[in-house]
Amino acid sequence: MERRKKMDTPSFPDHFLSPTIRVIVGPEETVYHIHQDILKTRSPYFARLLSFGGTEVIENTITLLDPIQPDAFRAFIEFIYIGNYQLPKRSGDKHRSEVCLLVAQIYVLADMMCMDDLKVAAVNSMEDLLIEGRVHNSPFTKVVEYVYENTTDMSKIEGGKIVPRDELRASLSAYCCCYIEKWMAYEEFSTMARRNGEFAVDMLGQFKNDSSAWMSMWRRKKKAKNIGDQATS
Repeated sequence: MERRKKMDTPSFPDHFLSPTIRVIVGPEETVYHIHQDILKTRSPYFARLLSFGGTEVIENTITLLDPIQPDAFRAFIEFIYIGNYQLPKRSGDKHRSEVCLLVAQIYVLADMMCMDDLKVAAVNSMEDLLIEGRVHNSPFTKVVEYVYENTTDMSKIEGGKIVPRDELRASLSAYCCCYIEKWMAYEEFSTMARRNGEFAVDMLGQFKNDSSAWMSMWRRKKKAKNIGDQATS
């Protein structure tokens, strides 16, 4: 029985025999023609949408609005076809911060598409970027804002401590805690932290849960890489 199931599972080349569907993305209404089997196999969101038989299926067109960003959607297409995505080459602190924003957009898209594997890949990409070198204050502040505006607060109380359960929120809040004196010295960042209650609560939770896996991870990485100053004005 198990063997029959494996035989019934389409191989990767078989996906290209399936019909395509138009996916319209972003303000410029870029049109992609994507194989339906690939969408249904890789994304639970599209699997439900395409099995419903609604307007999108009848018209063979899906329109995706904000907060989906075109560059993030291109990374999504790479990922569903080849299992990975390529980020732009980084040159300098400010550009690295801008790539961090793209990764945040990929994560938000993965969350919408119910794709845990793409979320994990995006968290790993973010951590690699932050370990790689310094980030520019202003665009990185926008990264934190974007993540908190477009993800859901799933913090919970465990043993009297606040534990953020969204992985990118948890990683970013722990990262900022590890360099809190440097980051809070920047007016734009400190203003954002005061304005964004959920981010402030998550940072407070990281402080109270000083031995959390996220704080421990960033301390290990900081020590291993000797990162030094992590923000530039």
